[in-house]
Amino acid sequence: MKILPLLPVVLPSLTHARPPRPSNTIPNPLEQLTSLSVPISRPVLTPLVHCEHGSSWAPEPLTMEDCTAALHRFFDSQVKPHMDTDFEFLGINAAPRFKPYREVAVTPRKYDSGTCVLAIAMMNFYPSNVLSERGPGPFQNTDISRFLDVWWMLHDVIFTCRAPGWAPVGEEQSIGVFAWKKGSALDRGTPSGTI
Repeated sequence: MKILPLLPVVLPSLTHARPPRPSNTIPNPLEQLTSLSVPISRPVLTPLVHCEHGSSWAPEPLTMEDCTAALHRFFDSQVKPHMDTDFEFLGINAAPRFKPYREVAVTPRKYDSGTCVLAIAMMNFYPSNVLSERGPGPFQNTDISRFLDVWWMLHDVIFTCRAPGWAPVGEEQSIGVFAWKKGSALDRGTPSGTI
């Protein structure tokens, strides 16, 4: 068997000049991240994006403009003010487990724009038959993550599925991030929480 030498892979530069953006479009949060003075690297996340097609998810494609706008809203309201802050995300009626973490975020919480809803909820909030391939758990009622990590995973769900979907995030993978249509069965069954 002949072993071939590895060839270097040349990736396109992320610093190339971009054409001017028309004034009627929404700014890209990735550009906002790169324009901050604090160096930000993308976290290493488990690639567990699940695209859903069940009727409770409203399986028609998401309106990408609405989901992008909801993603921007989430970025502006949660990521920018708390860039590198670890939060303990709490399920309904959960008490914090991690004493060093003073910042808490109560779930579920929703961020919407037009027909698209982005949500954060603990994985154990939904019965196992609602989330495909969720696995048996056990899932904790609290978990640690940064809003930046949650934002990246929401971004991956939206742009991987282009339809409703979800993914776990957090140190124990007990936080779920979701994208679905406004007015779907999941949307109606998930309280908004405090934002």
